[in-house]
Amino acid sequence: MAAVGEAEAKQIASLGEKHGRSLLAELMNFGPYEDECNMQKSIQVDFFYDHLMFAVKKGFPWEQVCCVVQFADEFLATATDKTITEAVRLYIAQSTNLLLELGECKYKVYTDFLFTTFFTHFQLYKYVMTYPRKAKIPHLTMDVYPPVPPLPLAAAKEKSVWMYDNKLENVENHEFELLKERLIHQEQITQEMMDKKTVVSSTVESLEQPLTKDALGDMLRSLLSEYTEATSKALTTKIADVRKDLEVKLEKTCLPRPAVLGPPPRFKPKSPIPLLSKQGTGHGKGDKKNKNSNSSTDKPKSAKSAKSSARSRASSRGSKHT
Repeated sequence: MAAVGEAEAKQIASLGEKHGRSLLAELMNFGPYEDECNMQKSIQVDFFYDHLMFAVKKGFPWEQVCCVVQFADEFLATATDKTITEAVRLYIAQSTNLLLELGECKYKVYTDFLFTTFFTHFQLYKYVMTYPRKAKIPHLTMDVYPPVPPLPLAAAKEKSVWMYDNKLENVENHEFELLKERLIHQEQITQEMMDKKTVVSSTVESLEQPLTKDALGDMLRSLLSEYTEATSKALTTKIADVRKDLEVKLEKTCLPRPAVLGPPPRFKPKSPIPLLSKQGTGHGKGDKKNKNSNSSTDKPKSAKSAKSSARSRASSRGSKHT
C-alpha cells in the first residue's frame, strides 16, 4: 500500500464518505471503489477509512492520523490468517512503535476502538480476507438506438402553441372515438330493428286468414308499440349524440388559445336562422313616400299663409255680390 500523506489525509477527511473512500482506494492502489464487484477490496477500504476518520474525529494530529492508517494496513495484512489469540498477541507486539507515536492516552483510545470493531468481528474479517469472493459481473447485450435527427428549426413552435396543439389533438382524438362508438351503436340499432321487423313479419304471416277483429287489433297494437319504442330509442340516441357534440365543441372553444394563432374558430349551427326579408318588415319605398306625403300634409300652416288665404276668400265673395 502506498503511504497516505498529511495532505491526502486532509483531503479525504474534507470530502464526503463516498468520495473519500474512492480517493483512499485510489491512493492505496486498489483501483476504483466498487462495492458490488469486489467485496474484499471494498471491505479493506472501509476498514482503513474507518480508522482514518476515527483518528480525525478524536482530534489526532495529522501526522498521527497517517501513522494510524499505516499501522492498520500492516496489522490487517498479518493478523487475518491467525487465531484471535494470536492476533491479540501480534497487536501487542506490533503496537510498540505506535505507542511511542501516539502517546499513552491516545494509544488507549485507539486500542479500545480496535477491540470494539475489528476484534469483535474478527472471524468475519478473517473469512473475508482468507477466502476471496468470486466476482459476479453481469454482462448484458443491449441495443443502442441512435437519436432521432432533429427537426428543422423552421418547423419549430412556441411552447404555448405546442401545448395548445397537443390539447386540441387530444380533444379531436376523443371526438373521433365518440364518432366510432356512434357508428357502432347505429349499426347495432339497425340490426335490432331488422331483427324485430323479421319477427313481426313472420308473426303476421303466421296468422290465420281471414283475420278476426281481435287478432287485427292485437296486431296493430303490437306494431304501434314496436314503432313507438324504436322512435323513442332513436330520439334518445339523437339527443345524446347532439349533447356529446356540443360538449366536444365547448371543450375546443374553452381551450386557452395563444394570441399568435388569432381568434378561435366559431362553430355554425346546423340549422341557421334565416334573415328577415325587407318585404316582411313593411318598410318599402311606397311606405317612405306615404310617410313623406303624410308628413307634408300634417305640417301646421304659418300665420302669413293663413292671412293671405283669408283675403283671397273675402275678395272672391265681394266679386260675387257685384
